[in-house]
Amino acid sequence: MLILSVEKLLLRLKSPLNGLTSEEAKRRLELFSYNELPTRKGEPL
Repeated sequence: MLILSVEKLLLRLKSPLNGLTSEEAKRRLELFSYNELPTRKGEPL
């Protein structure tokens, strides 16, 4: 199991302690899209 300090985690995520600016959040949303799983289509059980 890997345990990171808050400081190291924020460095890996390239995120400041007080959060992203609105501009950076918008840029990342355009770059990575929403954090969603695709919807499965099919018959329920």
